[in-house]
Amino acid sequence: MHPRHFALALALLSSAAATQQFSGTWFTTRGVLELRGDGAELTGTYGDGQGHRLTGTLRGSTLTFDATEGETKRKGTFEFDASGHRFSGEWKAGRRSDTWRGWRHDPAAEQGEPAQVAGFWRTS
Repeated sequence: MHPRHFALALALLSSAAATQQFSGTWFTTRGVLELRGDGAELTGTYGDGQGHRLTGTLRGSTLTFDATEGETKRKGTFEFDASGHRFSGEWKAGRRSDTWRGWRHDPAAEQGEPAQVAGFWRTS
């Protein structure tokens, strides 16, 4: 195989693997996000059944996206951490902007000792 063809094949496989790495269910500050990928393109729905939609392009660990919530159009970015189990980012809609954070289950966490969390918890 020619070195350039090998490099192209490796880049395509890496892009698909990265997209696959971020596909799945995320628990976020804007509701549950279901991400699916194809190459460098990711699509998703979020908002705890509200049917909000997101489409974006993944470059490395950064997703640049457009989202639709009813009539409201948002633009933003997510930066995925090295573990692939957390992201932080922001969205903008006109003059409004805010943070958007998310996490998902890390199967490796089940291998460690359970945390001691007994006691009173104040929640909202």
